Formats: sequence, structure tokens, C-alpha cells
Amino acid sequence: VSAIQPTGTDLNPSVESHARSKAKFKSKSKAEASWICVVQGIVMASMIAVSGFWTSTLQLLSTIIYKILLGDTNKARLAVRYLGKLFLSLAPYLITKWNPGIRIIYHADDAAKACIEKQEQDGPNLLVLSNHQGDIDWIVGLTLSSRFGSPLPGSLKATVKKSLKYVPVLGWIFVMLEFIFLHRDWASDKELLRKMAKELQDYPKPFWMGLWPEGTRKSPEKIQECRVFCEKNNL
Repeated sequence: VSAIQPTGTDLNPSVESHARSKAKFKSKSKAEASWICVVQGIVMASMIAVSGFWTSTLQLLSTIIYKILLGDTNKARLAVRYLGKLFLSLAPYLITKWNPGIRIIYHADDAAKACIEKQEQDGPNLLVLSNHQGDIDWIVGLTLSSRFGSPLPGSLKATVKKSLKYVPVLGWIFVMLEFIFLHRDWASDKELLRKMAKELQDYPKPFWMGLWPEGTRKSPEKIQECRVFCEKNNL
């Protein structure tokens, strides 16, 4: 307030005191809000980590019992899918319910609405194409899939970079849910995609396959690299 006063003009003591109190209150409120966000983030991360560990453990046990010991791949997939649904439903719930300021609004045409209504047992499999604008935009897709109900998001799959396979807990769950881990090299990925497409032909319906055609997060540097590649290959 004093910074915008004309030079040589004294601020009224009562006004100055009120301004200082208001600024102090705002500063204190921001500090408290920051601490609340930190604590909330730690609690959410802990819940996801612990539940993810037990989910991946139970998925592994289900695979050993049904697929290896009993030779029933279909039951193993159903068990892994169910456990994956419980885990993958946690993040959208925490983000939307614990953060009332966040709203995710979806718009759909009649064809998409009709498809939504069919997303039940034995419904159609879907290929979901999406832009990749940032680090956490995939959460929007995860939240969308959770709105469709069982067996989603447990039957959600995606093409992701191979390094994610080695991320503790999350990578283990991705492996059990049969995500496709790409090397980002067409010579090797081409055969991998053909192999996974064949293996998923008898996967219990319905499932979604998420694909980010850009292959990476969007940034000015990445866009420039893409332009250079396109010019080099006459694309």
C-alpha cells in the first residue's frame, strides 16, 4: 500500500495498521495452505505406494496360482484386472474428492455416448488416442476410464516407454496389466507390437489401449526435433 502512495504523503496510522494486519493474515494463510498441501501430498503418496505394493504382490500371486499352477490364463487375467481396477481407481478418487477445486469436464458426441453405454461386460475394445501435454495429463484419461465402471480402469492398457517398467510398484503393476513397453525404435518395436496384438486377441473384453502418437511430452524443444525429423524424412 505504501509503495503506491505519492512521495511525501503519510499513510493514516489506522489504515497502515489494517494494511499490515491484512498482509500478515494473507501471508499466514498462504503458509498454512502450503503446509496443508504438503501434508496432503505425503498422505496421498503414502496411500498409493502402500496400496500399490500390495496390489502388485497379490497380482503376482494370482498369476502364479491361476496361470502357472492351474494353467488357466483367463482366470489369472480376470484376477489381475480386478486388483488393477481397485488400485487405478484410487488416484482419480483422491485427486477429485480431496481437491474440491479440481473439476474435470468431459464433452462427448452421440457416437461417444453410445459407446459409453456399451462399456459393460463383453463390450467393444477401444483404441484411445490422446495428446501428451505434460507429466500428469494421463490422470485425466485414467479418471475418464474410471467413470465407465467395471472392469475399467482395471482393463486399461497403454503403450509406454520401457524405462517405466523398472519404476517400483507402478512399473510392476503395468507389467501385470500387460502394458506395452516400447524401446522407441521402430525396428524392434514393430515386432513387439505385433506380438502383443496377437496376445491380446483373447484378452477378456472390454479393454482400452491408450496411445500417445506424439510419443513424448510436448515442449518447444520436442516440437523442433519433430520438425527436423519430418524435413529429413520428407514427412
